[in-house]
Amino acid sequence: MTLLADMEQLDEFLEPGTTMGCITKETELSLYAYFMRCHSISLDTLNPYNHSAVIIEKEMPFDSMRYVQKNLNTGKLSLLLRKGH
Repeated sequence: MTLLADMEQLDEFLEPGTTMGCITKETELSLYAYFMRCHSISLDTLNPYNHSAVIIEKEMPFDSMRYVQKNLNTGKLSLLLRKGH
């Protein structure tokens, strides 16, 4: 599955004009460009857990006390949603 296909899976959970956290091993410039161009969403890599939603590479550890991983059919990316939202 491609990065673009993953991002399309995330579309229904995105709120235009917001900022989401982002945790990736490598800088994916296409990821940042897609979210800004198509959804007017900024990605915060410095303080990713300051947001109600976080984009993270699969298999990376995350704060499971505060976030739940959304069950999506993606290949590389996962979506975390803050518990209680």
